Order: sequence, then C-alpha cells, then structure tokens
Amino acid sequence: MAKLRIDRGELICALEAHGLEVEWYLDLETGGVLPVIDGQLPGDDDELQEAFEADDGRFLPIEPIPPSLGYDLMAEFAASVRDPAARRALEKALAGRRPFGRFKDALDAWPDLREEWFAFYDQALESLAVAWLEDQGIDADLAGPGAGRFGEEGADPAETSPRWSPPLDRLLTLGEPDLQGEWADYLALGFGPQHIPELLRMVTDVELNDAPTGGDEVWAPLHAWRALGQLRAPQAVEAMLAVLGNEESDDWLLDDLPRVAGMAGPAAMLALEAVLAGTAPGEHARAAAAEALGEIGKAHPEARAECVRILAGQLDLGEADDFLNGFLVAGLLDLKAVEAATSIERAFAEERVDLSVVGDWEDVQVGLGLLEKRLTPAPGGWRFAGPPETDAGDYGSPPATQKRSKREKTCKKMAKASKRKNRKKR
Repeated sequence: MAKLRIDRGELICALEAHGLEVEWYLDLETGGVLPVIDGQLPGDDDELQEAFEADDGRFLPIEPIPPSLGYDLMAEFAASVRDPAARRALEKALAGRRPFGRFKDALDAWPDLREEWFAFYDQALESLAVAWLEDQGIDADLAGPGAGRFGEEGADPAETSPRWSPPLDRLLTLGEPDLQGEWADYLALGFGPQHIPELLRMVTDVELNDAPTGGDEVWAPLHAWRALGQLRAPQAVEAMLAVLGNEESDDWLLDDLPRVAGMAGPAAMLALEAVLAGTAPGEHARAAAAEALGEIGKAHPEARAECVRILAGQLDLGEADDFLNGFLVAGLLDLKAVEAATSIERAFAEERVDLSVVGDWEDVQVGLGLLEKRLTPAPGGWRFAGPPETDAGDYGSPPATQKRSKREKTCKKMAKASKRKNRKKR
C-alpha cells in the first residue's frame, strides 16, 4: 500500500475539534481528512458518499485528543520558562480557577514568551498527530504548514503561494459590507465544513488584518468569521477573541461576536466565560462576550440555564466596572432571567450598573415582566459612568493626551450602548 499524503493542518484541526457538531474521518485511500455532519460528507460527490455509507473500513474515525491534554501542555511549558517572574505568573494562573483564560492573560505580559508558547503548542500538536498515525498503523507523510492553534503559525509564505485557494480567494474581493445589510450567504459561495481550518487561518492572518484600510483584502477576516458562523463552528469565537488585542480593537468584530457565538452554539461558551473572568482582551470585548452568552442562551434553550449562571455569577462577584455590569444585566434581560432578579436588583442598589446600557431597575423589571410599566417617571437623562475620575489627591488638570484618551473611551462606551439599543429596536 502506497504511503498516504495527509494535510498536516487538517489532521490537527480534526484532533482539536471539541464541541463541533462535526465528526472527522480519514480516508485511507486518498489521505483526505473529511468532516461529516449528520452522516453527510461535504460536496456533491455521490460516489464518495456511497463509499462512506458502505462502511467497509475505508474511512477511519478521528477521535479528538482529551481536553485535559491542553492543561498538561500549559503546565509543561510553564515549567520550562527560565524567567522566574514569568514562570511564577504562569504557574499561579494554572493553580487558580479557569486556568485556560488566566494562562492566556498571563502570557500577554510577555509577548516574546507568548510566541514561544505558540511554537511549543504547534510542535506538540504535530507530535500528537504523528503519534496518532503510528497508533493506527498508518504509514503517511504530513504535508502543508502546521495549523497551530488557529492555523496562524508555522506557514512558510514561499510554500503557500497562492495563499488562499478557492473559494477563500473570493473573500479577498467582497470588500466592506453594508453596515445595516444582511450577511452574505457564504454557503452559497461554496463554503463547507472542509474549509473551517483555512477560514480560521484567515480570521487571524496578520497580513490581512493589517492590510490598507482602503482596499478589499482588509475585510477578508470579517467575511471569514461570518462564514464560520454560518458553518456553526465554535472555534470561530476563540479565533475572534484571539484577534482582540486590546479594548480599542475592531468595532466590526465586537459587533459580530455575539451573532457568531449564537450561531456556533453552546460549544463556544467556555471561551466566552474565560474572557468574562479575565481582564484581557479589554472591557469592550468582555461586554461583547456577555452579549454573546445572551445570544447563545436565546438560540439554544438547552444552554439557557448555564448562560444565566455565568452572567449572574459575574454580576454577583462585584469585580466588574459599571459598563460591563450593564452588559451582564443586558444579557440576563435578553434571556428573561427572572431567576436572577435578586442579583440584578442588588447590583442596581449598590450603584454598580451603567444606566446607559439598559436603563434603571424599573426598566429592567418591565423587561423581565415583573412590572407592567414604570412606577415612577423615567429620569430625564441616563447617567453614563465613563472613565474613572482622577484620584482625590490629584489636583489640577490631566495632560491633554490623557483627556483625549478618556474622551475617546467614553465615546466608544456610549456608541457601544447605543448600538445595543438600536439593535433591540430593529
């Protein structure tokens, strides 16, 4: 039997595919890594579908690696770090609650170390892929660049030209979407589950995300994450969160994240909970994560109770600022979470909620169906928390650059709250 040639990135993606409503199989005749949804292979190859249904041993199921392995790899990497401060920070992150999110947050303080982690992780995944093939008794060559966590590392541009094969190349020319328009039908453009690895790579591609703002290519990552949403791929959410380097990041991404998460479903909840529990990638991303949990709970009733638990739990902690608390309440309001009314009321009573997001406690009671209408006149203008004031002992005006930065942050917060209210009206 001839040696199989298997795409390295596709095999790694299959081994990582936790939570997807997709099963992955290795075609032992061609070396193809095939996604299967509800027993159906992608595309219109009737002969291949018939061969798959014949179940004659040609197609080998690819079982995902255990989730616990990710923790073991983080612990191994942390132990290898030479910088004592960095090693202690990583070990502390792993020792606490929600270690995955805390580990990523800790790496943000050491950019070079973060790149070392990605390289370490990529190499570990490739080794696991090779070991899996050996365990199955398969003689194969792995071809193509390593997929990495999101397909973003290890590609040699000289080996991947043209960088984007059909139908991904079409996303390079779609350009800026209509702000209020419907999303394109990406499935009609030929996208299927087999394109998930390359779409993930496109979402996080540095060259595309940094492309000139006047061109069409800079919009390709947006079309990629929307296509992933329509494919109901939960990895899309984690890839989008990876792009969010700080709170000043892409407004389009922040606005699309809740909708993509709603499409992806409950499998995306773990990544969103980790964002809410941490401080990175910024308060606007955390607000979008809160909205995203609300969208998942609405679209997937079986996940509603868990979404309510996460949102109410963060609100009860009392650690978030007023702005984020407003979006935690908004998510609970979207879910009609009457069971969380006590937590919500307490947050308002302690003045921990930005009223520009959802209004005051009476407005929320009306939204939850606890009141038919307001009992008191609505205030003439909602308080907006805005950025924190200078310390009481800090006399005088802050530098002009600091003033401008605070004004910009305030405007972004106001715009975020306004966008939510406008979406509710449509």
